[in-house]
Amino acid sequence: MPFRVVEELLTEVSTELEEYAVTLMSAALHGVRAGAKPDRVTWEQVYRLADRHSILPMILPALPDGALASGGMPAELAERWRHSADMTLYQQVSYDIEREAITADLRKAGLSWMPLKGIMVAGYYPQPGMRSMSDQDIVVGYVEPDGAGGWRPRGDGADAGGAGEGRKGWARKADEHVDRIMKAHGYEAASTVGRDSSYFKPPLHFEIHRSLISAAEVAAGSAKTAEVDYYANPWRLATCKGVPPCEFRFGVRDEYVFHIDHMSKHYRGSGFGLRFLADEYLYCVRFPEEVGSEYVAEQLGYLGLGGFERAVRELSVALMEHPGSWRSLVGPEVRELFGDVLSGGIYGSMERKIARTMGREQGLLATEPEGAGSRSATPHGRVPRFVDYLWRRLFPPRAIVETYYPTWSNPLARLLLPLHRAALALREHPKRLAQEIVLAWRQGRNGRGR
Repeated sequence: MPFRVVEELLTEVSTELEEYAVTLMSAALHGVRAGAKPDRVTWEQVYRLADRHSILPMILPALPDGALASGGMPAELAERWRHSADMTLYQQVSYDIEREAITADLRKAGLSWMPLKGIMVAGYYPQPGMRSMSDQDIVVGYVEPDGAGGWRPRGDGADAGGAGEGRKGWARKADEHVDRIMKAHGYEAASTVGRDSSYFKPPLHFEIHRSLISAAEVAAGSAKTAEVDYYANPWRLATCKGVPPCEFRFGVRDEYVFHIDHMSKHYRGSGFGLRFLADEYLYCVRFPEEVGSEYVAEQLGYLGLGGFERAVRELSVALMEHPGSWRSLVGPEVRELFGDVLSGGIYGSMERKIARTMGREQGLLATEPEGAGSRSATPHGRVPRFVDYLWRRLFPPRAIVETYYPTWSNPLARLLLPLHRAALALREHPKRLAQEIVLAWRQGRNGRGR
């Protein structure tokens, strides 16, 4: 068979697989079963695609009758699929129990908290256990009235740095209490630098946030300065029942704005997968007035995310409401976004991250680059992209060093940091390092920097 014919056949099968995955997602979110699988698509292919995008438990209830029984998919595959769904439900219930116990101790320590991301959106799915979660995101801190009817981090007042503790002092106290509490609940600290601390007690993982966005993410090109300023005090956007210490919550409109902002960070980096589109659709159908409100449009406009949000919303609604004909309902830019989403996994791919770091691919946010991750900020002149990329990987911007490598932030230590990073990568992730270098070489050899 001629190569071109084989290539066309593989493309057709790939398209059928993608379209069927969308059909299963749509059926699951509408509480119905999907139709029969295309003959040229195997259940193993469906499973692998769904696993990459973390939608296995989501689409399980939508599998056609008999798919998991004898005569459907192989028994071993059906067992793996059921186990994945069972684990997702187990984790969701376990997370709820653990979170209640942990936040009770946070309250005793005088700390307030606010649940984020998957904690909130998991409750919007038709039934428990449909939305996978790799971790639990909670922002924690000491909170006080801001004098104008709202809230702010303690120590942010005009007299901060005077007789009382400033914001950094209270943040250090919060870190100490959080570390003590998490370890008392059996968790081990994996990382305590950056804007969050990670704690593991397999299979559970909590990320306790000090802030929502940092200057390091601007330097890396995954966020903008406007976003750092906007979320410098997330408590001002939230409400709590009673007075601190207590649980804060974003209102639906601010929760949705943060959802879009979070998605855009993944998009600017390595990308995002199909599960994000399911989340987006649920916001749209459960809270149409809030999503379409003037307030949301104004906030997204300020953050430079209005066009991105419109494309993501248009794609999500078209896919979930018209899975068989969605391509005819959207423009080329939105169809291209779908290709971006499918090309990687739940958090995109290394190849896409390298391409965007090199500035060869910005997609829907092409007019809004900022930071060292964008070509406009590259200081090294007209040099080969591959060399420029390696330079920035070895010598990250100051904001990244100060955030993630604080002990290496003095001038002399920064000169030695590349050796430390290279040795660490060779010791812990040699295969991934080799893959990154090969991908960077392939993508960089056909272009040059500025």
